[in-house]
Amino acid sequence: MSRDYDIVVVSDGHTTADRQHVDAKSLIQHQNWIWRELIHPKVKIEVMPAKELIVRLTESS
Repeated sequence: MSRDYDIVVVSDGHTTADRQHVDAKSLIQHQNWIWRELIHPKVKIEVMPAKELIVRLTESS
């Protein structure tokens, strides 16, 4: 983002484990929510599952 590139976050690409105060599933949901809600004046930010990204990349090549 600092170089004004559009961003795609792979929503099911997280690797984490349960933490003392939050389970891994909730942590992943929270991080995906943060990325979805992030607003940048120049950059498009998308959050999508890996399968959807692979289809998009395959179709565009």
